[in-house]
Amino acid sequence: MKTFSYNGSAEQFTEVLDYGEVHREEAMITRAGHEPAVVLPPSEYESLRETMYLMNSPANARRLMDSIALLEQHIHKTGAVSVSEGI
Repeated sequence: MKTFSYNGSAEQFTEVLDYGEVHREEAMITRAGHEPAVVLPPSEYESLRETMYLMNSPANARRLMDSIALLEQHIHKTGAVSVSEGI
């Protein structure tokens, strides 16, 4: 995550917005005496919201983590680097 100061971000607002779009990650804006703010692309925000929703249920979180573990075992055994290669 790249950090911008409030003063710098105000002067380079387009750069702050472009950073998130190009790098697909958050840009943090810091202000003296205030909590920082984070700017991120809407698709990344929605992804975070979906993940929080899915992980909210302990049973669902466990199933998801078990599925990830099985996929990682499969990749380790077969050397496949994508799901479609292992199917």
